Amino acid sequence: MAVNVSPFSSRTYSKCTKLLHTAYGIAAETLQSEVHSEVRKAYEAPTDVPVVDTSVSFDSSWLTRGHTSLIGIAYVIDILTGYVIYFEVMCKICRNCSVAKRELGESSAVYNIRFEGHRKDFDINQSGSSTSMEMEAALILWERSQEMGFCYSILLSDGYCKTFNYLTEKNVYGDKFEI
Repeated sequence: MAVNVSPFSSRTYSKCTKLLHTAYGIAAETLQSEVHSEVRKAYEAPTDVPVVDTSVSFDSSWLTRGHTSLIGIAYVIDILTGYVIYFEVMCKICRNCSVAKRELGESSAVYNIRFEGHRKDFDINQSGSSTSMEMEAALILWERSQEMGFCYSILLSDGYCKTFNYLTEKNVYGDKFEI
């Protein structure tokens, strides 16, 4: 107990995080559409052009150093405006599952029921190695780029060529564009 305040129960904490997640999601969507509009303006793209070629920087950051992190974020930054066009959080663990497993026990019937009901809100989106998280995040970001109206045709990166080679190998834009 700190400052004479009782701590949250895990159930209360979970309810609060769900509310915050919803609010942040709405705010992020609004801000993201404004950013995309500003980037299109910066490239002087006509409104009838569905996909705009952009020059971007790509990088990532992880919760822990080394090649053992369970959580990380990768982001694409437009070089002309400096805006983050899009980002992807990569996660190898699910906090809700970890808490439920600790409190209820993995073999309990209640845990199994909760796990099945929670599956649609699962936080895990990476099952490979921690080292491969950056490459997988880049692939997700490049595949979504055209849905958002962008083609990341020029890439400025930190010299980690595995990601660039991976994107080139996956031929994300097909024969239409080359990164």
